[in-house]
Amino acid sequence: MANFIQRIRGCQRRADRLSRALKRIDDQYTTQQPELESELLETSVETEKTCLELRKLLAEIGCVSKREYLSQLSNTHEIQIEERDGRMHLTLPVLPLKKKSHTSCEFTIDPLIACLKDYQKSHKCKVYETARITFCHCYPKETPAKSLRDCDNIEIKKVLDVLSLYFLKDDNMACCEILHTSRPADDYKTEIIISDWGENQ
Repeated sequence: MANFIQRIRGCQRRADRLSRALKRIDDQYTTQQPELESELLETSVETEKTCLELRKLLAEIGCVSKREYLSQLSNTHEIQIEERDGRMHLTLPVLPLKKKSHTSCEFTIDPLIACLKDYQKSHKCKVYETARITFCHCYPKETPAKSLRDCDNIEIKKVLDVLSLYFLKDDNMACCEILHTSRPADDYKTEIIISDWGENQ
C-alpha cells in the first residue's frame, strides 16, 4: 500500500508539472517563442508517462482487467480494423518521430494489441505470404507545408512488429514491402493498408 501511495503521489507531482508546463506553452504561443516545440514535446511525453503509470496502477488494483481497460482505450484512440476487398485497413493515432518517440509507441501499442485480440474473436485474420504495407500519414487540410513531417523519420517498427504477428507470414524484406504516403484529412491519424504484394506487381 505504501508503494501504491508513493506512486500515486508521483503522478500528482507529474500532473502539477504538466499544469505549469501547459501555462508556459500558453504564454509561449502568445509570444511565439522558439522554445514552443520543445516544450510541447516534453509535455506530451510526460503526459504519456503519467497515463502509462496510471494504467499499471489500475491493473494492479484489479477492479478492472487490463484487457477490458485496453479494449476501452482502443475506442478512445479511435483504432479501427476492417477487411475490404482482400485488404486489411487499420486506423491508428498519429505515430511519433523516431528520434522523439520515447514512450509514444507503447502508449499506442497496448490498445492496438487489445483491439486486434478483440477483432480475432469474430474474424479470421488473413495471413499474407507476401505483403505490401502502406502507411498513410494524415494531417488536417489547413496544416502549412512547413509543418508536415518527413515520413522517413516516423517510428513504425513496433507497430510493424505487432502487425506481423497477426497478418504476415514473415516481415523480412523478401516478403514485405513498406511504403509511406501522406494526405490531407479531417485530423491527424495514421491509416495502414495491408495488401497482397503480388496484386501490385
